[in-house]
Amino acid sequence: MPNGKIYPDCFGPYLRYAISTHFAYFSSFDEKFFDKRNVFDERNFKLFLLVEFKKAGQADAFADAMNKALSGHSVDLGPADDNTPYTTMLTLTRAVTPAPSGSPEFALWQNYVSRVELSLPLKMSTEEFDLVKENKLEERWREVGESPQSLLIGMLDDGCPFAAAQFLRNKQNGSTSTRVRAIWDQNQGRPPVRIDNNTVFGKQPTDFKYGLEFRRHSEPVGGTLPRHMGLDEWTRRHGTPAASTNR
Repeated sequence: MPNGKIYPDCFGPYLRYAISTHFAYFSSFDEKFFDKRNVFDERNFKLFLLVEFKKAGQADAFADAMNKALSGHSVDLGPADDNTPYTTMLTLTRAVTPAPSGSPEFALWQNYVSRVELSLPLKMSTEEFDLVKENKLEERWREVGESPQSLLIGMLDDGCPFAAAQFLRNKQNGSTSTRVRAIWDQNQGRPPVRIDNNTVFGKQPTDFKYGLEFRRHSEPVGGTLPRHMGLDEWTRRHGTPAASTNR
């Protein structure tokens, strides 16, 4: 329930995030969604959605009902098989915003749809986004002394208790380490935590260039300053005699 708003149960977390920011960090590849002043026109901006209906064959009925509720042709469906509940959808943002509880739009999403997720084509609107070379992408996950993992799980949440017992693992040398490889805190304008004149906790990502990234391992002593402290070192620094961790 971002910003105190109530969304239909089927709205995915990334769609809710985009709605709560008024699509501030997204823009369309189609320039017609910008007005004469080159200002983003949210009301006429169309979203590409991936939709799972509660029953197969409901796509056309949903589109007709939504267009009627919005008093115009606002929903277009991609190729849909009546034998499956899945389809792609192109729709104006007003089909999902605000869609408050009790409105016809809200009821349609609740009654017809199991899941709806934000899809492409959208692009990051920030000018500070840099595409990095493949070797840099590999460098993010290359860890000294770590064997390659066959499974990597990513989570979108409002917190990550990386020092909690269920996130810890015992290494072969007897030390304890977090199973969390990295955290990307997407809050804008949050500065790194300064430990001392030479060390900080949290660094700006090299590609998206906003928010802070916290990696599992610290940068080596004697490297480029400031040195960036990792999650494991931070946990050890805040350990207690009872083997718990202070916040």
